[in-house]
Amino acid sequence: LLRNLEIRQKVYGEKNVNTFGAFQSLAEFEFTNGAYVSAAHHYQESLIALIKNFNTRQLTDNPKPDPTELNGDLVMGLAGKGKSVRRMALADSSRDLKELSLQTYLLADSIFSIFRNISNYDDPKLKQLETGNVRYDEMTSLAFELFDDGRHEGFAEVALDVMERSRAVLLQHALQKTESYNLAGVEPQFKAREKEFMRQRMELVRLLSTPELPGRCEDCR
Repeated sequence: LLRNLEIRQKVYGEKNVNTFGAFQSLAEFEFTNGAYVSAAHHYQESLIALIKNFNTRQLTDNPKPDPTELNGDLVMGLAGKGKSVRRMALADSSRDLKELSLQTYLLADSIFSIFRNISNYDDPKLKQLETGNVRYDEMTSLAFELFDDGRHEGFAEVALDVMERSRAVLLQHALQKTESYNLAGVEPQFKAREKEFMRQRMELVRLLSTPELPGRCEDCR
């Protein structure tokens, strides 16, 4: 992976989607093997490779992309950084790292929302992102943890907003599927079964993500 990165940097330069892919692959390998600090820094490098005017290697900084740079690769890079910083926060209970992880996830989700609106349902990049790159469960957990830490009362509102956005994504996904089925002439009974499975999933998400505010018992955490 390191050799692959060196070759791509030499051939394509530092600012190129191919270099981004090499950093992304290296970061994913490190994350899978528990090297979360290295993974976070290589995800940061992948963002530098992707965004023209973003050059800081400080993990505390996130890019401010141009509208033309909003794409699925950026969502994947931000989500990867978010999950890596989340694991770093778990290791030392750092509230600052929790907040950085949440901010990074929120940025990834915002760009994901835009990308969904401009993409076709059958876009392979969109399908890849819908497999769980944007972790709404972790975003909700982080927001409530920061709220419990006394960081700011606004984090409770952030958590509730994330839960609503998660349900909105599921609903939009279901509507897009319905339109696709209609165009493809799929039998009604299959659409009905799909609709019921989606309803059960949304209900499960609701049950899993509904905390007791503000006086949650210790056993419910």
